Amino acid sequence: MRFVEAYQHMPTERLKIIFSAEPLSVENDTPFAELDALYSRIFSAVASHNISKVLDILSVLLLTSNIDMTPDRKSEFLSYGPGEVYTVLTDLHSLISIPSADDGPGRHLYSIHASLADFLLDRCRSREYFIDKPMAYTKLVRRCLI
Repeated sequence: MRFVEAYQHMPTERLKIIFSAEPLSVENDTPFAELDALYSRIFSAVASHNISKVLDILSVLLLTSNIDMTPDRKSEFLSYGPGEVYTVLTDLHSLISIPSADDGPGRHLYSIHASLADFLLDRCRSREYFIDKPMAYTKLVRRCLI
């Protein structure tokens, strides 16, 4: 529902996207094929120049879940501009809870769907949106050392 009711998109167009989502390939006959196709469609709505930042932010979100970081702190940690996390993630509000500035300083990003991490951390399922854990951890450690 969040994907359909995105304020910056027409609901009818978003419904067309959902109804046209097909499994990624014929050989992808897994129980998650339709879900993976929907996730891929949602990620494809992200501006191509933002996708690497989205994956970096999601890496921090998914791999440091026990570290308490607000979106502004994530921006700072990743050396992004103030508020950039909000801007980069705007097309993913159906997958990620993105607090507004009105929500107060203690609000955090979190994945709305438990299956999102499974999708992103499995190369066969997520393909170009894959988060390679060893590489992501390496990036995180390097960020900590800066």
